[in-house]
Amino acid sequence: MSEHASFRPLIRFAFSASLIACTAFPCRAQDEAVVDALAQVLAAEDARAYDASLFASLARDASAVVRRHVALALGRIGDRRGGPLLAHLAVDPEPFVRLEAVFAIGLLGDPAGIPQLRELIFNAPVGSCENLCPEAAAAASRIGGPEGGALIRDVLTRSFGLATSGNVPTVVSRALREAWRLEAHAPIPILMQYAETRQRETRGPAVYSLGRLRAGDAATVLLAATEDSDPLVRAWAVRTLDATYADSAHINQNAVAARVEQLVVDPDPHVRIHALRSLGTFQSARHAALIAERAGDGDPNVRVQALMALGQQEGPAIVDALTTHLKGGVYATRREALVSLARVQGAAALPAIQEWAHAGQWHERLVATRAVGEIGVAGAAMLRTFIRDPDPRVVAAALPLLIALDTLAVDSLVLHFADHDDPGVRAAVFRMVQGRPQRLHIPLLLAGYRRAAADQTDGARLAIIGALASLSETFPAEQTVRRFTEQFPVERDSRARALAANLLPDLARAWGAARPMATGMGLEDYRDLARELLLPAEQDATRPSVIIETGRGNIIIELFAQDAPLATQSFLDLADRRFFDGHRWHRVVPAFVIQDGDPRGDGTGGPGYTLRDEVNRRSYERGTVGMARSGPDTGGSQFFITLSPQPHLEGAYTVFGQVVSGLDVMDRITQGDRVRRLRRW
Repeated sequence: MSEHASFRPLIRFAFSASLIACTAFPCRAQDEAVVDALAQVLAAEDARAYDASLFASLARDASAVVRRHVALALGRIGDRRGGPLLAHLAVDPEPFVRLEAVFAIGLLGDPAGIPQLRELIFNAPVGSCENLCPEAAAAASRIGGPEGGALIRDVLTRSFGLATSGNVPTVVSRALREAWRLEAHAPIPILMQYAETRQRETRGPAVYSLGRLRAGDAATVLLAATEDSDPLVRAWAVRTLDATYADSAHINQNAVAARVEQLVVDPDPHVRIHALRSLGTFQSARHAALIAERAGDGDPNVRVQALMALGQQEGPAIVDALTTHLKGGVYATRREALVSLARVQGAAALPAIQEWAHAGQWHERLVATRAVGEIGVAGAAMLRTFIRDPDPRVVAAALPLLIALDTLAVDSLVLHFADHDDPGVRAAVFRMVQGRPQRLHIPLLLAGYRRAAADQTDGARLAIIGALASLSETFPAEQTVRRFTEQFPVERDSRARALAANLLPDLARAWGAARPMATGMGLEDYRDLARELLLPAEQDATRPSVIIETGRGNIIIELFAQDAPLATQSFLDLADRRFFDGHRWHRVVPAFVIQDGDPRGDGTGGPGYTLRDEVNRRSYERGTVGMARSGPDTGGSQFFITLSPQPHLEGAYTVFGQVVSGLDVMDRITQGDRVRRLRRW
């Protein structure tokens, strides 16, 4: 099942409940003309269909809300033919429409938009620059290239005197924070100057961009930033100062490591986490004692990061430290202790791994699989037992590891598992074929694609297209693709068509363009969405909220229906179905994100449909809720919450909520903790 195949009836169920509620309580009267216009915009955006006449008409709609969503849709669709309409909307009478239009110009990535952005920044009407100019700077950075780089350099150069005097324009702070997107065109010298100012509004974002750019020339500046009074600045600086950076910047590793060591005991846990992450890369026995000490830190995720760093060190004391943490403690620390022990000890860790290999819980056997993958050829025999595990998630994880150790087993494993009941196992098998294509695999790919049509996930289907592309590089493409198109002349799944367009032009010609995408929804569904969720949120009605009940406490999230209506409605509907109850936080990256929403629990599961990205202007601050994805327009049920600001996610991952209570709770979550219940609040 793909796209919105199962989404449409679920949306109708949710809206029916909402409409019933309106019979018992007073409901705001909605402008049906606005609802109808919004529905048309949502339908086109969801299908990723650029409709020139529709957008030209609605860009002049009397409702500013409609014009705002036209601008968003044009940016999300990404068709550069929408550039002139966005230029028109960028001078709209309503400030919030202008903001969305400028944001969308950045999403288009067309250098033709730079002159207008320059005009907005340097010649904005009095009183309009406070919000619009920063958005224009961000758009220029997203467009990038020499044109975007020149504009950002001009902004920073012209404003340096004013900024250093203490009156920092908002456009400067935003330009500094977004400059990392410019890559080779980033103005490194001026960023370094801003990083050394006294103003927090310039130091922090400048250090952030210099760190993301991993600018070798900025080593002295980044080292100095590790002593900043702001813990966020210290964290951004120290996470860059790893062994690879020291080498590329041609600075002494010992000197850098000595500074990083000091931050391993920083008062802020996020700084400690980033310091441990960097210190681990130096792989020196002299760091082992300090890192082992932090494995007993009061913060659970500092302990996790310390155990990960120990796996990169040398010295006999490391084994004792890791062995101590194999027993007792939370699942996340025991898990990292086992994997690090395997990395350090090699085959000598097999007895410890054996205990996990016979555990009753599948996720513990999955950890054993990962640990065996760290010890090389000596673990091949154990991997052969894992591919016979009763849980397909363990099998899917073990297969690629075994193939990496025993290339001669590829054909027999492909033959044995290509028709497995579990789509995750079949996806793993066909990904193996991509690296070792054989003519005998063609019938298996054909049979596999036929079976994958009934899967609720598209992993196997996409892996088969990748394998077919590998085969076409070895054998005549017309022969392999012809047999495929004869059996599958039509493909309705847009992700499959998009992948074919990238890898197999002959197949793409047979299947047609990836856009417009099938959504499984009709115009009336979008009207319901606009009427019952989107428009009330735009009119400042109470925003929907959910509460996540965990063993660590409760987290309350406010949802942004006006910015991501499809993601919000899907999330609420899944909550109403008790979809999330009992899940584990299957991914926790210390000081970065906690992630949930996978019914399989191994990071590959979803709800049976996909959602388009609804990227928006909201920032990824601490506690922001985003939609996880494996590529563009592949959202579903998996979501993440940022543990600290993550500007690099902005404009790429859908923001659809913000934690309003329970920030301290999310800090205590570790990988493997359960979500007891997730419900509307």
